[in-house]
Parts: sequence; C-alpha cells; structure tokens
Amino acid sequence: MDGIVTLGVEIRLKSKKRHLDALKREMQIRLIGTSIETIESALSDIESSRDLKSNMLTNIKGVLIDDDSFIPEIWNQLGKPFGNSLTYFASGNEFLAVEKEFPRDIPIFVDWFLLSDCDSTDLILSLKKLLFTDIYVISNDSALDLTHLDGIIKGAIAKERPWQLL
Repeated sequence: MDGIVTLGVEIRLKSKKRHLDALKREMQIRLIGTSIETIESALSDIESSRDLKSNMLTNIKGVLIDDDSFIPEIWNQLGKPFGNSLTYFASGNEFLAVEKEFPRDIPIFVDWFLLSDCDSTDLILSLKKLLFTDIYVISNDSALDLTHLDGIIKGAIAKERPWQLL
C-alpha cells in the first residue's frame, strides 16, 4: 500500500511541476511588452527564495484592481508559497460596487495605468475617502513619482516583482 501512496504523491508533484512550467511558458508568451529576462528573473527569485526578504509582503489576503487579467494569475501563483492571495477586479468601478463587503484594512493593489473606467489617482482618493487604509500602487515604471499620494498609499510594487515593495 505504501508504494501506491508514494506513487500518488509523486504523480501529484509531477503534475504541479508541469503546471508551473506551463505557467512560465504562458507568461513569457503573453507578456511580450516586458522582457522575458525580467519575468524569468522574478520567477527565479521568488521560486528559489526560502528566506523571506525584508521587503517581501507575506500572508496577504487582498484586492487587486488591474485591467490586465493576466496579472492576478501571476500574482496569485507566485504568492501562494508566501500565504498570499488576491480577489481580482478588472476596474475601479467594479470594486467600488461591492466595496462594502471588504474590511477597511484590507490591502488594495491598484494598477497605476488603468485603461478602464477611472483614473488611478481618482480611484485611490476615492478609496481613501471610503476609509481604506492599506493602499498600494502597482506599476512597471520604477521611476514613478507618487509624492502627491504621500500619506495616502503605503507604497509601490513593480508588476514584474510581485509582493516586493520598491
């Protein structure tokens, strides 16, 4: 019987590895605008990291507002080893329609370049008026000037380095 259990565990592990490999290939194909080296580096850093860096967010149950539907797939997959998971909304208005269902201290990650229904700054200011206290900006632009949001957001996170504060 032990042989059957061992074989079952081995099959599940191989299946998970195939799933991760497929995710990596899909990321490389779908994120053409981002260099493949950057994505591979982020994956490698996160997968090989067993000691948490001081700027790594862990055990986060949060909200992601981003009009790129592939970003939450990446973030959720890479966040699992650190106890992180996200509820995804494709637009600010989609989240605002149900905001009462969420605690005011839930971490909210807002894409800086939303192409959907509302401007990111306006959305962040609305979230602050609704008394949300844990707001982050996500972007691929590491030189982003967010000084006008000092005291409103907690920080910025690069899309290609999920869960790590800039």
